[in-house]
Amino acid sequence: MSDEGRFELQTHERSLPDTSGINLGESMRSFLKNNGLVLVTLAIFLICLIGQALTGWTAHNQDRIRTW
Repeated sequence: MSDEGRFELQTHERSLPDTSGINLGESMRSFLKNNGLVLVTLAIFLICLIGQALTGWTAHNQDRIRTW
């Protein structure tokens, strides 16, 4: 019987990476570097959303004052 076409399950022991040498500043810096574009886009979106809500609220109040 040949072993051609048979797959063997191979197990590898994985160890967790050593994080004892990484300080919080380094990991924060790498997080900001890796996700900077998303964070800036999210900030712009939130600023625009808050601005639109405040503008709509002001316009709604002005309309209510005019209809009295």
